Amino acid sequence: MAQLLILTPTPKNVTVNQVVKLTDLTTNKLGTKVWKITPNNYNLINGSTLTSESPQLEFTQTGSYTVELTYTYSTGSSNKEKIAFINVSNITATPVTDFSADKILVGPNNNVVLTDLSSNTPTSWLWEVTPSAGVTYKNSTTNTSRFPVMSFANEGKYTIKLTATNASGSNASTKTDYITVDNKLATSPIINLPIYTYPNPVSEIIYIKGLDASQNYSYSLLNLVGQTSLSGTLNNNAFIDLNGLNSGSYILLITNANGQTINTKIVKE
Repeated sequence: MAQLLILTPTPKNVTVNQVVKLTDLTTNKLGTKVWKITPNNYNLINGSTLTSESPQLEFTQTGSYTVELTYTYSTGSSNKEKIAFINVSNITATPVTDFSADKILVGPNNNVVLTDLSSNTPTSWLWEVTPSAGVTYKNSTTNTSRFPVMSFANEGKYTIKLTATNASGSNASTKTDYITVDNKLATSPIINLPIYTYPNPVSEIIYIKGLDASQNYSYSLLNLVGQTSLSGTLNNNAFIDLNGLNSGSYILLITNANGQTINTKIVKE
């Protein structure tokens, strides 16, 4: 059995309708996972489910909420419960604006989902992107959506600004050079291969499962400004030694002989 770890939610003390992200830091994720939040006065958002890696939710009522994570393996199950883990209040004040993106290093024309994390229950939102050339809002969202989806046609760095407003006033947050668009990620995916990596986060060795044993693969590990930190070749059931790599977030690119690529985010502890 693996030890189950739940990262403190982002954030922990929130207001009604503020977005909360939960993150699973379990070391062995090969089992079946399910989250449980009680009481059930919440809505799952942005396509999240109770089996998601990092579900996003908003609470509809004030109070303290308990979070439980359960993994079921072929040899049994293991669970972790945190009582009164999230505290939800109903404060009437100017928003304290914050946001996040599901990806901050992408290829041209890849979708990026932005999530409003502002407290004090905003009622309207205004997103601004600099530079704006080549930026397209997708999936029927606009620059006034709470959770816009956008793509970037041009390579470069993009600054994102969000202004959140409620009846008490407005507040803005700007993240300079927040999203990097890199042409190296503009590749077609490896199709129909259930490739996965573990553990993630990782301290020393990361394992790659699901590679086609009849093919040759190469890999590159990019930091979040697009620089290559590691590279090499892989075979079936391969691993990568990350000893000596600085702690932080990276993008792992795996490419087959046809030039098809998949990419995934990993965290080096």
